[in-house]
Amino acid sequence: MEAEAAALDDEWEAERRGQLLIKAAWPASLSSSSKSPTSTSAAASELRAHLEAVLDADRSGDELLLSITAQHCTRCAVNVVNGAEDGAIAFGQGIHGLLELAASTLCSLAQRPAAHEPLLTSGALPALVSLLAPSHTRPAVAHAAAALGALAADAACRRALRATGGVGALVRLLRPDAPGTMQAAAAGALCLLAAKDPVVQDSVRYLGGIELLVDMLAAPKTCVAKTARYCLAALKHGNARNEEEVMAAVAASPGLAKDFGRLRDALDVLQRGSPGSGDREGRRGGAARGGEAARGARARLRRAVAELEEEEAAAAEEEELAR
Repeated sequence: MEAEAAALDDEWEAERRGQLLIKAAWPASLSSSSKSPTSTSAAASELRAHLEAVLDADRSGDELLLSITAQHCTRCAVNVVNGAEDGAIAFGQGIHGLLELAASTLCSLAQRPAAHEPLLTSGALPALVSLLAPSHTRPAVAHAAAALGALAADAACRRALRATGGVGALVRLLRPDAPGTMQAAAAGALCLLAAKDPVVQDSVRYLGGIELLVDMLAAPKTCVAKTARYCLAALKHGNARNEEEVMAAVAASPGLAKDFGRLRDALDVLQRGSPGSGDREGRRGGAARGGEAARGARARLRRAVAELEEEEAAAAEEEELAR
């Protein structure tokens, strides 16, 4: 009896794996047999199918299934971003939610070290860089910046990011005309990149990022100022030229000169940030945020899908009422 039960279990497991493999490959076969989606709803449906396949594979605990589904999902998300940029996907209602979903998908996948190479080879970095613009929604920009920050530990990804103008795109988001949430997201990504790459440190200085970050120290939102402090600490760590320019910019800042508390906090972190506790705290904070992002990857995918469905439902209801 026990032998028969064991045989049935093995048969059921083999059938389950086969079904999941078919589900993983099915969306890819659909996309390979046709051109890029021409409508927002078609692109959303395809990406949603890939996301569901990834979630099923993740729940199964099968690394092979997860690898297959994640690679197809990555390519689909990249195609969505590129399609929205080059006009292959028609601009209309739901396009912003679709791009937010694509950015969130790439951000969630970037939390997995095993996914870094597929992200690199699938063209995800240029797609993410294209989302780093105030013309996109705040969630899309924040997800794109967080994804690039998560890829900072990979040297090949950092080289590709520099080659595609990613550092310049992040520095542009530090300008005062960008929303505070975008500024903070860009500063967080630059902090993680600068902590790993002296070339990024120098590039941010050449592009005028130090002055912009110092201006952010006086921002009304505390989280924006805090992120700027840690980014400046990472930029000056082990870089004498940057350290000199950071301290000179802080001392010359009229905004900080009028706010004793902000000036004191900035000098405290910057003076201890290399190599003291302030910089260690920044790295611990970045690691904690990265750990939380990895643990919440599946929840973000489900939440992003739900938000897109709600937006599409609201748009459909509005269109119906307009008729």
